[in-house]
Amino acid sequence: MAINNVAIGTSATALYTSTGQSATTCLFACNTSGGAVTLSLYIVPNGDTPGNGNIVLDELSIPAGDTYMMNAEKIVLENGDSIQGVAGTGSALVSTISYVSI
Repeated sequence: MAINNVAIGTSATALYTSTGQSATTCLFACNTSGGAVTLSLYIVPNGDTPGNGNIVLDELSIPAGDTYMMNAEKIVLENGDSIQGVAGTGSALVSTISYVSI
């Protein structure tokens, strides 16, 4: 198992891009700021861009100092597929994604 850590920007930020086939086991988004911050999350097929066709979270509000955890389902990704995020405020959210190669 491996992890990938990325600060989430205010424009589409690649949080994890699969090399080969992989499956995520957990995704954390931690709000390190003093105020609530929104998170939009996309699961993007290789060669596509984030948009309404691949959004999975739309402006979810994460309270100050809180962490959102997504671990109910595994996300199976092909080579080049990615998980991308957009934060409502820059330098406020940090993502940690746990994944395994399959």
